[in-house]
Amino acid sequence: YYHPRRLSMSEIKVDTLTGKTTANDITVTVGASATQSLEKGLGKAWVNMDGTASSNYIRTSHGLASITDSGTGQYILNFSDAFSDADYVATMNGRTGGGTQSIITINRDASPTTLKHYIYVVNPSNPVALKNEAYVMTVIHGDLA
Repeated sequence: YYHPRRLSMSEIKVDTLTGKTTANDITVTVGASATQSLEKGLGKAWVNMDGTASSNYIRTSHGLASITDSGTGQYILNFSDAFSDADYVATMNGRTGGGTQSIITINRDASPTTLKHYIYVVNPSNPVALKNEAYVMTVIHGDLA
């Protein structure tokens, strides 16, 4: 029964979305008329970690098998699923518990791979010095293999 004064938002509950043409071919409207691939817009791996911890660095994560501590301010994110290539995009941020920003960058001595992403945490007041940071956050966008 439709009544013009009883308009409400709809809710769809599903366990799986599958594209009509191929499994990953799902497009969503992101503006008045713009569309985007749902799969391409999803972060495939992300982490919020404590770089000052002696173990159990991960506060929360998705798509990571583990983190390797490679020394002061140096971490390797080990993905649980391989990316199709190493040309993914990483967005990174970090800060101390007091709110001071740090510079989080890719490891200058190692190139990313389809299974690993290398992180350096740089002290902004001394850019050649690495430091452990209380909050290191990273999200990775790209295509999985």
